[in-house]
Amino acid sequence: MTKETHTKLQKFGLSDKEADIYLALLQLGTAAASDIAKSGGVNRSTAYVVLESLAKKGLASISVREGVRHYSASSPERLVNRAEQSAKEYSELAKLGRQMLTELQNVGKSSLGKSTVRVFDGTEGIKAVYEDISTSKDDVTSYTAEDVMNDTLGVSLSEFRSKILQKGLGLKIIANDTPAAREILSENKSSALQYSLISGGNYGSELVLYGNKVAFMSPREKISYVIDSEEFSKAIKILLDSTLMRAHKWEVKAEPQPKDSARQKERVLAKSEKRFFRI
Repeated sequence: MTKETHTKLQKFGLSDKEADIYLALLQLGTAAASDIAKSGGVNRSTAYVVLESLAKKGLASISVREGVRHYSASSPERLVNRAEQSAKEYSELAKLGRQMLTELQNVGKSSLGKSTVRVFDGTEGIKAVYEDISTSKDDVTSYTAEDVMNDTLGVSLSEFRSKILQKGLGLKIIANDTPAAREILSENKSSALQYSLISGGNYGSELVLYGNKVAFMSPREKISYVIDSEEFSKAIKILLDSTLMRAHKWEVKAEPQPKDSARQKERVLAKSEKRFFRI
């Protein structure tokens, strides 16, 4: 089995060792724990724990032969059935969440006027912050390290920005003026976005203003903050407006067509003269 197969099994909710043992079970058919441990590259005590875990998940069955417990892998179709069941449960949960949305938002209104700070961890935390930004009803301004955020979120970054633009909101992006950022902007230029570049500093994070909220995301430190405060957001708006005035707007221009050099022209002329004097 390839490493790719092992990685795909983990996406079905199996741990690293569970994927090893499940693959060993598929290869061996029915076997004792000692043989499975050897094939799966783990010690016997670990194999017992993992096999019991797989059995609880319905991915392994147990039989006893001459007083010795033997294990067999359940059909791989079981993995698909579990995934489909999980998808159904999450779909129903999302539907319930939509039904509760108004009720929960009304609960939140009771705390209006109070400043709040939320903290998010890791790359998934950054995505959660962007999800919040994409729900904004106000224009969005971002001061960002475009290359760092692009490396962190990849295609998700453009997807989040598209959600904002599809609602007809303004999106201003101030980016560090680096060769990497210029390359990204050249490839992803959108007429609906207002890009500006600013020089100076090694800024590896992103600061976003949307409505009364300010988000700060640091991929390097793997932490993000969202501050919901009218006063704080006003202060950040003044800062970003001032930064925009110092930045220069990014325009994508067509590459100039290469022109013949003087030497090339001389060669062409010389060939023409040769042909002329031979006649």
